[in-house]
Amino acid sequence: MPGPALVVGLGNPGPEYERTRHNLGFRVIDVLADRLGARVKPAKGMRALVAEARDGDARIILAKPTTFMNASGAAVSELARYYKVAPRDVVIVHDELDLPVAQLKVKRGGGDAGHNGLKDITKAIGTNEYARVRIGIGKPPGRKQGVDHVLQGFSKKEQPDIDVAVEQAADAALTVVNAGVEAAQQRFHAGEEKPPKPARAIRKSVTVSAPVDDVWHAWTTAEGARTFFAPDARIELKPGGAYEIYFNTEEQLGNKGSEGCKVLAYRRPQFLVFSWNAPPEIPTLRKKRAKTRVEVRVEPAGEKTEVTLTHSGWGKGADWDECFRYFEDAWDLVLSRLKASFETGPADWSKRS
Repeated sequence: MPGPALVVGLGNPGPEYERTRHNLGFRVIDVLADRLGARVKPAKGMRALVAEARDGDARIILAKPTTFMNASGAAVSELARYYKVAPRDVVIVHDELDLPVAQLKVKRGGGDAGHNGLKDITKAIGTNEYARVRIGIGKPPGRKQGVDHVLQGFSKKEQPDIDVAVEQAADAALTVVNAGVEAAQQRFHAGEEKPPKPARAIRKSVTVSAPVDDVWHAWTTAEGARTFFAPDARIELKPGGAYEIYFNTEEQLGNKGSEGCKVLAYRRPQFLVFSWNAPPEIPTLRKKRAKTRVEVRVEPAGEKTEVTLTHSGWGKGADWDECFRYFEDAWDLVLSRLKASFETGPADWSKRS
């Protein structure tokens, strides 16, 4: 794509839809924004959250419509006109009922397969010759209607494969932008008959002797984070809000902890998703502002709370391997402090060596 590319992830606005099958497009845009060091935000006159970014020489407009799914066309046509993007340079990332869960397909043109978001986009821009990155969500089981299926979340069994698919869809969108649809098809359709590879992820869990609301407060407020996570924190519980945990308060800004990390999604008091950076001990990744993704889930277990943590979004190479090993140990320490904070009291950071 020689000129600007417009990459739009489809979904429904509002926290109640964030983890549904229909909102995979939004999740991919969040991943791309993190990778490219951008932040989607309201744009004057646009019915979308928008970020301008670059991937090498390619200028990319990232967008999440703030219309509901069935009215996505208005947002896409406005963005295309404003940024002077031709329909062939538009990439739509969306969920696909006709593909098995987590299967990825890339194509240009074609029908909408009953997807109302695509139908509205085609009508609004006057052509179906835009590129699509399609992520399978599977057909509804039994007699369940498609409209109910797309507004449900993924099962625990499906979630690891979906985490992989979201990362791969971000890769696919960038491949379309930089090399074209055919190149993306050759890369991502090869071996598609095989099941997705298991996500490289750190998975931890702990049972805490406290009600769910108290544990939620510990993860989602600066006051709570100081009881177990680190001596200081800045947390703004809203999509795009700060999630900065300061482990080394005496260090200069940039080396204190998770500066620049943010809340990606949440549902009170069930789950919290935030971006996460590499530690100062791995300066190559730190300087690149490379981000990974952490999801924390809290569920009642009688009078206690079960906490599960999944840390995903890992790259490849020796530095990433070192970072993975670092956090394998670090999250054990964090969760043990969380457990202890409710059993023996908040962490005493003055005693830390």
